[in-house]
This record gives sequence, structure tokens and C-alpha cells, in this order.
Amino acid sequence: MAHSKDSDTPPRVRARYLALRPATIEKTFTDCITDLAEVIVLDAIDILPDETGFRVCCHDFHGPLPEVEIKDSGDTLVDKDRLGSELCKLVAIVRMRDEMARWLPGGRFLPPTMIDSHPVVGFKVGHKSWLGEGDHFLAAYHALHKQVVG
Repeated sequence: MAHSKDSDTPPRVRARYLALRPATIEKTFTDCITDLAEVIVLDAIDILPDETGFRVCCHDFHGPLPEVEIKDSGDTLVDKDRLGSELCKLVAIVRMRDEMARWLPGGRFLPPTMIDSHPVVGFKVGHKSWLGEGDHFLAAYHALHKQVVG
């Protein structure tokens, strides 16, 4: 009995898995935010296509925060460290946003966005708007903060 070439080939097994599972990502997020004593709400954990990493979506009292995207290194400790580092940046952003909101009450933050591969953030009070741009979202918020607070 002859076998075809395809029947001799074992089925492909996915060889790559994320180092961090969603439950571990959520626990790392919660632990880090609790340690930094800031209110940031986890909205979603999205696994990137082909399990190449994950994206964390969250918000603070002022609205959505920039998404955190971590590429999978295959090493749990490295990925947890990267996530913690990105969460520290979010905490810095939240603190700047709080200061701007106290400086100009009644204002609202525009959703953080990417325009031509550059992060852009904004703050609006009445008919007056400020925009900040940078190489990354933290730099964009620094630029915005400098305009609003001085």
C-alpha cells in the first residue's frame, strides 16, 4: 500500500507560545499599579497575531491611556520586566495628566493617537486646545505638560 507524501508528514504543531499568559499579565499589571499607588484600570489584554506578544489597554480618571505593547521574548522574567517598565511610564503619564487637569479644571484629554508613526496627545479646555508630539507617548505627554503647565 503506497502512502502519499502528505500522509507521511506529521501534523504541524505550534512551536511558539507566549511566555506570559493573560492571567499572569493581569496579576503583574495589578501588582505593579498597586505598588506605584496609582489608579489605572485594566480594560483588555489582547494577544497579538501569531502570539508574537500582547497589548494592554487601560484608562485612568481622565480617559483612555496609550496602549502598552510587549513583544514576546520567550522569557517570562524579561517580559514581566518590560511590562513593569511600561506601566511605570503610564504612571508618569497619569500623574502629568492629573496635574494638567488641576491646573486647568474643566478640561478633557483627547484620546492618545498615532499620526504618521508619531504619538500625538491633546488637552482641550473650552475652545482652546493643546497638542503634544514626541518619539513615544511619554515624550508627547511631557511636551503637552510643558505647554499647559509651563
